[in-house]
Amino acid sequence: MPQKRWEQIYNELQRESAPLGYNPPRQIGGPQSQVFEYSSKAGPVLLLAFRDLAQKPDYAAPNTLWAEGLDLVLERFQELARLGKRTPQAAAIVIDKKAGKYIVVMINELIDLYRQKGAPDSPDGSRRFTFVVIREEDGYSLQMPFGREPLRLTSVDSVASLTLLLKASKAPRP
Repeated sequence: MPQKRWEQIYNELQRESAPLGYNPPRQIGGPQSQVFEYSSKAGPVLLLAFRDLAQKPDYAAPNTLWAEGLDLVLERFQELARLGKRTPQAAAIVIDKKAGKYIVVMINELIDLYRQKGAPDSPDGSRRFTFVVIREEDGYSLQMPFGREPLRLTSVDSVASLTLLLKASKAPRP
């Protein structure tokens, strides 16, 4: 059975992170979850969520990728805060099935913005944290909430930004 696209990207990141001394990341949630946590001796370093989008040929908004279901990331952040531990960097790998590409989106700033507005604490049981990636002719942008300007996304079809983050987290502190 062929690997799913998210599994291919996960394995690519594993090949890049293993020489840096990282063990495979811990899966957060159940066995079907696509949320993982990389850790070092100092604690959590990176929370990583995969989102496979635009899978249907008749996708209603062909250039808009709605990434939702990041509740596990929020819950892990809350758990770490309760334990008095620092929160790691968080990223979502948004897989654009229609274009055959994936985009790395660092989401810490988004989480902070949503927290300031109270959005992640939606009591109605709906998805608490959603963000939008816009596909454009020349690349991708992150639609920022609350009237902020869109943010150009430059990490397309590459885990290099995540590898650099993992490498920097393993570097000895001065």
